[in-house]
Amino acid sequence: MADLPNVKKQHQRRRSMFQTCDRLVRYRSSQGFSAIKGGSSADPETQRLREVQEDSEWKFFGPYLPERQWGSVREDYSASGDAWGSFPHEHARARAFRWGDDGLFGLTDEEARLCVSFAMWNGKDHILKERLFGLTNPEGNHGEDVKELYYYVDSSPTHSYMHGLIKYPQQEYPYAELVRMNGERGCTDSEYEITDTSVFKGSDYWDVHVKYAKFAEHDILMEITAQNMNETDEAELHMMPQIWFRNTWSWGMRRGAYEKNSNDRPDKPQLSELSSDSDPIKVIDVQHDELPCEYKFVAAPAEVNGREVGDKPVCYFTENETNKPLLFGSQPKDGEGPYYKDAFHRKVVNGQEDAVNPKKTGTKACVYYKVRVPAKGTAVFRLRLRGIDAEDGDEESPEHMLVPKLFDAVVEQRKQETDEYYSSLFLFDIAPERMQILRQAYAGLLWSKKFYFYVVEDWLNGDTKGSKPPESRLTGRNSGWSHMYAADIISMCDAWEYVFFATWDLAFHTIPLSAIDPDFAKSQLRLFLDDRYMRPDGAMPAYDWNFSDLNPPVHPVAVMRTYKKTRLSDGKRDLNFLKVCFAKLTMNFLWWVNREDPDGVGLFAGGFLGLDNCSIFDRSAEVPGGGTMYQSDGSAWMGLYCVCMLDMAIELAVHDSSYEEICGFFLQHFIFICESMNSGANDAMGLWDEETGFYYDGLVTSSGEKIPIKLRSMVGLIPLYANLTIESDVLRRLPAFRKRLNWFLKNRPAFRENMTFMVPGETGHSKIVAGEDLEDLIESSDDKSGIAHPFLLSIASETHLRRILEHMLSENEFLAPFGIRTLSREYEKNPFRFTTQDGVERVVKYLPAESDSGMFGGNSSWRGSIWLPVSLMIVESLKRLYYFYGKRFKVDFPTGSGNQLTLGQVANEIVRRMEKMFLVDPETGLRPLHGNEAHMYKDKGWNDLILYYEYFNPETGRGVGASHQTGWTACISTLLLDLAEAESVPDGYEKVD
Repeated sequence: MADLPNVKKQHQRRRSMFQTCDRLVRYRSSQGFSAIKGGSSADPETQRLREVQEDSEWKFFGPYLPERQWGSVREDYSASGDAWGSFPHEHARARAFRWGDDGLFGLTDEEARLCVSFAMWNGKDHILKERLFGLTNPEGNHGEDVKELYYYVDSSPTHSYMHGLIKYPQQEYPYAELVRMNGERGCTDSEYEITDTSVFKGSDYWDVHVKYAKFAEHDILMEITAQNMNETDEAELHMMPQIWFRNTWSWGMRRGAYEKNSNDRPDKPQLSELSSDSDPIKVIDVQHDELPCEYKFVAAPAEVNGREVGDKPVCYFTENETNKPLLFGSQPKDGEGPYYKDAFHRKVVNGQEDAVNPKKTGTKACVYYKVRVPAKGTAVFRLRLRGIDAEDGDEESPEHMLVPKLFDAVVEQRKQETDEYYSSLFLFDIAPERMQILRQAYAGLLWSKKFYFYVVEDWLNGDTKGSKPPESRLTGRNSGWSHMYAADIISMCDAWEYVFFATWDLAFHTIPLSAIDPDFAKSQLRLFLDDRYMRPDGAMPAYDWNFSDLNPPVHPVAVMRTYKKTRLSDGKRDLNFLKVCFAKLTMNFLWWVNREDPDGVGLFAGGFLGLDNCSIFDRSAEVPGGGTMYQSDGSAWMGLYCVCMLDMAIELAVHDSSYEEICGFFLQHFIFICESMNSGANDAMGLWDEETGFYYDGLVTSSGEKIPIKLRSMVGLIPLYANLTIESDVLRRLPAFRKRLNWFLKNRPAFRENMTFMVPGETGHSKIVAGEDLEDLIESSDDKSGIAHPFLLSIASETHLRRILEHMLSENEFLAPFGIRTLSREYEKNPFRFTTQDGVERVVKYLPAESDSGMFGGNSSWRGSIWLPVSLMIVESLKRLYYFYGKRFKVDFPTGSGNQLTLGQVANEIVRRMEKMFLVDPETGLRPLHGNEAHMYKDKGWNDLILYYEYFNPETGRGVGASHQTGWTACISTLLLDLAEAESVPDGYEKVD
């Protein structure tokens, strides 16, 4: 599309023809004008982000330590591929990880070499609370599920300030009870949560706040505050801030700069204590050859209610190595033992004095505190990780900043700077209740940036110092991705439940990320187009359980949206970013076309495509009884891919005419898909059903019979996404593409039905026509008025759009109290039934919340629930269509109500319904998303803590699935920003509400 100044000029010319500036408002929301102005140049956090562009290391340390490494595909060395069983939670405290590490609200460097976190003990558990606990997929009645109460409270983009909170019981943690009770429940039962046990029924628990504040790039303050929530009794707490090195020395490999080392065992890094037993302040020396400098880890005495306690902290040391005698009954080899990873558990919990190294050296260390805190009292632990520049020397004592007043001042300053950054970020005021939702969504996004390490070739073949993987691995999981070399900071879906990237999730992550850290958003999008990730044939990895699985191809959506929404420091769009992404995405587009259009007819049978159990059967498997499933969503996703690539090509062609030719290439593919989906042209099975007015999947049996599967689900709404509006003045600048487009209009009758133009009407306003000569339409422009005539490319014609919206906006079908359902509610009382060719009757019933089967792990459901990413796509599609159709196009909201709204108003009303899930209900005082746990959130301290669930019950607003999915569920922030902009339109602009 044209640059921002040209667009503004066009709209200024239109004022004489339009009684309001309605289309400008519509254009802003539809074409990527941002509500983000960027931080002030004087804002310290904005300045730090600019310094990062100039190779400063403000992001060198961050929350990159995973929250769960155990149970992951990368740590699985079993013959069966059972990742959960291969490395269970019970092993994690005593077994070194090969491909990463984990901890509680941990801090680490960009390659996770030096890790900082903490452990604690209530004096009753059989182990330290060193990592988050949850059920494995086989243990949970709805799959894997974390069983902790923890919250991402805040973070700045450079992680100069971070704040997390975990609630820790003073009673014995019910590990066995949680496993047993969930094991006794089935798919149709509710989950047994930590809040269903007795440990949080009273007030005998700790609120443990963890804050990090960077004094400088390699100088970080860590504050742990433990508040005794017990209203009557004092309580004892054992606190152990930990520092350790990820084990890179036991495998015979050294990561380095992506190179293998010789078979010689690399030298181990070392931690050692510099302080004496009598020193109140403890100092640990940190030596690692691959880190940019030496570090010192310094700990001050604990304070309880503002006073230092009598007991001095003590340092314990061990090795971050596997306790083979404990786990496997094997004797240690030369150079191994007797100090192991689980030493602090054995020392503190079991009283085993010889578990720790008396020489006060090792690769893992902790500072041990034991405090007693009165009722409602608070214990504070202050620590500092300070880099020592070899050239400058240690001019300042590391202990200096541990003086409480100085320490607290730095933490508070970084917090204020974070507040200032976010408050100066937007073009208009954000209501406090909305800002709270935005801030915690952004915090979750930023805390979920994790180091992901996976060299598939080494994983397949094994390490020189380790045992060889089973031979089956060479032909098993991810064996076709031996080129892949991942060693990067990646935005994770959910840092505990989904400890891996998912490419289509990540594309949605970048949408809210681009508002707060556009450079990181762009780097994430480029990363998966890099040769280390993308296969030479153009395939992109899906997720590590199966890199070859197929997710919706939404990467180009995120690329183009990020391009439009962000600016370089000179105020221009990042054209180089677009060029790089366009070239690689063209490879991926061709891979899709060549692989997933089985008959070359413009319809796609992509398989899984992310919507899990939305279909009558598992679309990742063969069609029961044989045949081919042509997918409405798969075909529509490819239609969307086409218009995104066409949009990119047009933008590039405006600046470089050599891109003009390829515009026709993507246009032709889009035409092919439109014709096949709508009319069954090209010998395809049409997916539009004229009788019911909806798009459906279609089944072509092995005998050639064509059977529409008339299940109304999200797959029939996705065709709405595939639309693009192009201004006629842009076409004037692209003569070759204009000629190509006109040829299609004249020679492809089916295409003309899906091409719509806006031209001047007799009354001076616009009207819509279809199928006319493009050159005539452009020449008919009234140059004096300066009206730019847009045209619309869309899979769904105006007639089809109205009929689809009748279903989507019906409260008996898709429109729910809290948003858009993914399956029509019609199937609640009348389940959909379909008998496949193998003679089995398949039944689909409306399920507003948890799945009732183990399909796709059993921990997600697309049979009615609300999902933020597809809801975002619906809303933004409606806004693009509103830009084109304007106020002349109105529909009932809800269907049959007689309440006529424009498409822009419909989009806003849908967002308002979704917003209610996150806001405090004025009648109950609770947030609907808390659902069954709402009774725990009556206290304001809890009620202000927001969880961003994987999906939501459309009838109640209750959050379901992964509870920290501040990957794509953070898209609520984008929706609320756009809504706030629509509600804050200045005088002279139509207010869209």
